[in-house]
Amino acid sequence: MTLPIIDQIIIILSVTVAAAALLHRFKIPTILLYLIVGLIAGPGATGLVTDVAAYSFVAEFGVAFLL
Repeated sequence: MTLPIIDQIIIILSVTVAAAALLHRFKIPTILLYLIVGLIAGPGATGLVTDVAAYSFVAEFGVAFLL
């Protein structure tokens, strides 16, 4: 059963916030955190994000904010 896109985004953001709090204690840069969470949540590892095309719009905003 796949979750709606908004539920998946909320889960990904929650995991990111939790990981940021943990990795901040170890002084690991935030950009590495984003890459790690992306690898874990992607279709290759856990399969949380299955429809990659649906996230392209959100991903473009993420890249723009990082720049």
